[in-house]
Amino acid sequence: MSTDKKLTLYDRALDIGALFRLAEEAVDEESGEVRPISDEDIAVFEEWFNETRGNFDAKFDNICRFSANLKHEAKIAEAERDGFKDEMDRLSKRAKVANAKAARLRDYIRFALDRLGLKKYKTALFSAGVQNTVYSVRETSVFDVDRIPDVFLKKELSARAVREAVTEGRLYTKNDPLYRGVLFYTENGVERRLEGVSYSQGDTLVIR
Repeated sequence: MSTDKKLTLYDRALDIGALFRLAEEAVDEESGEVRPISDEDIAVFEEWFNETRGNFDAKFDNICRFSANLKHEAKIAEAERDGFKDEMDRLSKRAKVANAKAARLRDYIRFALDRLGLKKYKTALFSAGVQNTVYSVRETSVFDVDRIPDVFLKKELSARAVREAVTEGRLYTKNDPLYRGVLFYTENGVERRLEGVSYSQGDTLVIR
């Protein structure tokens, strides 16, 4: 990349390309989930930044322009989603009604087979039979989590425990924008990242 005051068109393309690759690798295209920034990401970003450090204005504009383009793309996708929402709701309701009617008809057939003392029945076109399914497990009206052994409960993240650990110093953050939201802890003298947990005060950068 050029370190001249003015980036050439070719240099600008390389600049945007490097940033685009970083952004592409940060997000899962299927789920939309954003993975934490890794040490490798930071190393690549710093190298990319330092290559044209003498022209911060151009680099700053490139980042903002790329971010604005992605925000515009997101707004288009959101508009398309909202446009389809009514149709999706109508189709969902239609499917729910049809499934409910089909289930009721199966209930009638089951009732008839029970009255006849049969487990299965067959004609030239269709056959029906009663089969066992997996056991269902549901909460009842008297469900009390405090009376259920831990082995039968799902583990969930305790935000309160995380905040207390930060207050007590067992978990800590770093004063570095690239590690925003990342928590660390020390185990046996080795610094480790608390994977799968984000800790942020909730501020945001506004680009105008």
